Amino acid sequence: MAEITMETITEKALMVITVSGEVTGAELVDAIKRFYSAGAPKNALWDFSRADVLTVSSDSIQRFVDVASLYAKDRPGGRTALVQTSELGYGLSRMYELTAESADYPIALSIFRSRQEALDSFGPVE
Repeated sequence: MAEITMETITEKALMVITVSGEVTGAELVDAIKRFYSAGAPKNALWDFSRADVLTVSSDSIQRFVDVASLYAKDRPGGRTALVQTSELGYGLSRMYELTAESADYPIALSIFRSRQEALDSFGPVE
């Protein structure tokens, strides 16, 4: 079971979602729903650098896009950054990115190898 925490950085209109441990597709779907029910800010950083994504399937990737698409209207002009340090995680994130693009998902998506690089992509704290 994964540990999934959420922290808001108000100055960047950003929520950082940190995933640790072995995570399942169902847990990530629940986290997406929690993110939006928590009043999702414009930007999101999903940090998977301490997550084991071995059990996440390609079917789960499609489900992530489907669920996130239901709520995307709540984040006009928003951006999402994914942090993946493992090769498997990076590959799954690329699958998510391609699936989202093919579904015309309206949120900009970027994948990073480090949390700091992802945080920096949202600009300086105001």
